[in-house]
Amino acid sequence: MLAFLPQAEADILLGKLTFEKSTDNTIVSLKAFKAELSKVRKRGFAIAIDEDTDGLSAVAAPLRGKDGEVLSALTVLVPTARVSRAKLIDEYAPQVTKMAGRISFDMGFREDSGR
Repeated sequence: MLAFLPQAEADILLGKLTFEKSTDNTIVSLKAFKAELSKVRKRGFAIAIDEDTDGLSAVAAPLRGKDGEVLSALTVLVPTARVSRAKLIDEYAPQVTKMAGRISFDMGFREDSGR
């Protein structure tokens, strides 16, 4: 997850990005994308509502390894018609982040060991 990479690594990848509109909700500018990354870093999870595919929403949280580096993400997908933005944030995100924390712990991550 780009939001959780060290800034130098993130900047390199951001410089290579191109934006293609998939839906009406797709982020198509670097400025808007950076703003979204900032939100993701602050809250600890990402949400997407019809951003890549109409009718599909997602919430994702980082999976960290022993040194704190983000190795992957745990993502839950749900039909947009079945969940509101508030429900994604208030109900799904806490469960996804909790499970991502458990998986990260099982992979050796400890809160005081990394980023």
